[in-house]
Amino acid sequence: MIRMSLASIDSQIRSMNSSINGLRGQVLQKQEEVRRLERAISEISGLQGDYEESRKYWRDIDLTAQTWRGELADKFDAFRNGELSASFTDVSQDEVQRVLASLEQAKGMLVAEIDSCQMQMATKQSSLERLRADRKKELQS
Repeated sequence: MIRMSLASIDSQIRSMNSSINGLRGQVLQKQEEVRRLERAISEISGLQGDYEESRKYWRDIDLTAQTWRGELADKFDAFRNGELSASFTDVSQDEVQRVLASLEQAKGMLVAEIDSCQMQMATKQSSLERLRADRKKELQS
């Protein structure tokens, strides 16, 4: 009867260890995903500032008759007010904010999943310690 109980306890210990290791792997993977999201958020936020700064420069260039005139000046004005303006207005401030909000939301969900996995790991670790104590008692009896 001791052998059967020991075998059962050993099996439960192996299963618990496997489960804890699986959760540990999930935590590591989710932590890496959080780091990638944080980098993306940081890069997009930085680009957003660069975008606004660049937009100021091309929009505020003043081409008067004294600085630049003629056909090239007219072509540049047409380009600035056409293609360049369109490319800068394609991505609106609101769209960038929505993307950033979505990334922040995804990050928050991942952090919550990490917390959940860590709580499960703590619970399983406690169970594992009880199983080890039970095993020790079985071996001593």
